[in-house]
Amino acid sequence: MIIVTQLKKEADMCKFTVKGVVLILLIMGCASMQTGEKMSQFDETSRAYIRAIRWGEFEAAFAFKKLTARDEPLPDFEDYRTVRVTNYKVKQTIISEDKSKIIQIVDFQYYRMKDVTVKTLIDRQKWEYDEERGKWFLQSNLPAF
Repeated sequence: MIIVTQLKKEADMCKFTVKGVVLILLIMGCASMQTGEKMSQFDETSRAYIRAIRWGEFEAAFAFKKLTARDEPLPDFEDYRTVRVTNYKVKQTIISEDKSKIIQIVDFQYYRMKDVTVKTLIDRQKWEYDEERGKWFLQSNLPAF
């Protein structure tokens, strides 16, 4: 009788341990999915922003920026209309430990309509994830062509 009771206790303990491990793995899996979803969303946002710049849609690119003050001045969109981006390349992406801030370094090749010389600009973009809104916002300014 004592041996049967002891075996039953060991079996119950083993079941409890397995359930605990499964629960921990489920929690870790859910957290990992949320992080993966956030990074996937950043990829989409970043590509859309760079595409807007590439095609000269600077007003649309400015919409990715999170305004910090009501009276923050708008960029000179008239000046941006003279810029033509010919190429771009993402050089480096630096992700914070909690995956809520990202610095992305992008090389833009461009020229101005009045000048046919192609130039290169290194743009350091600072991005931050807004938990309340569930989306990424640009913290830095538009590239200074």
